[in-house]
Amino acid sequence: SSDVCSSDLYPIDCDTFASARRLTDPAAPVTIGYVGRIHPEKGVSLLAEAAAKLATVAGLPPWRLVLCGPTEIPAGGSGPEFLGKIRGVLSQGLKPEQWSIEPPCFDPQKLADCYRSIDLFCYPSLAAGGETFGVAIAEAMAAGAVPVVSSLACFRDLVEDGVSGRVFDHGSHDPAGSLCAVLAELLTQKEAERGKMRGAAVGVARRYDFPRYVDT
Repeated sequence: SSDVCSSDLYPIDCDTFASARRLTDPAAPVTIGYVGRIHPEKGVSLLAEAAAKLATVAGLPPWRLVLCGPTEIPAGGSGPEFLGKIRGVLSQGLKPEQWSIEPPCFDPQKLADCYRSIDLFCYPSLAAGGETFGVAIAEAMAAGAVPVVSSLACFRDLVEDGVSGRVFDHGSHDPAGSLCAVLAELLTQKEAERGKMRGAAVGVARRYDFPRYVDT
């Protein structure tokens, strides 16, 4: 199948991202983050819509959304018109302090710091035929973020729903609602409960560490 990825081609340097782990501040807003191309096929519109829905859910702890990645077409983004649409959805649905769109990080340490700031790493890709191994997902998991991914087959080796992260049904009649529901569940969980998934996620990421590939 074209959406089944070959993870052996994409080892990651777990130590770089593991060194970025931080102790969670209970008083800080929970950060939902995305790192990747700001492009429709990556599900960025879906994430923005889900965040707008999430903002209407009562009783949640404070949270914020951060999108980090290239927006320009030559760099893989979808250009200023699409970026404007995303900004429009977020500005209408969320408070100004609840969201930001950051430039891409190419320096490994800065990228690690970016993952460090994320509690829930959301990668809602819709590219069934265009995704390979979820490098960004694995890197975020290595840094201790809990992943939330679409139900593409190529993410199954990384994320087991309820164990090493959460999977939402991007093919449902209301995918934004499905994603919103999963995020709301995670936000209402105690940090200790999310910590179990975080630990499992780190363990999964270690399967793709550089030393494993050097040894083989």
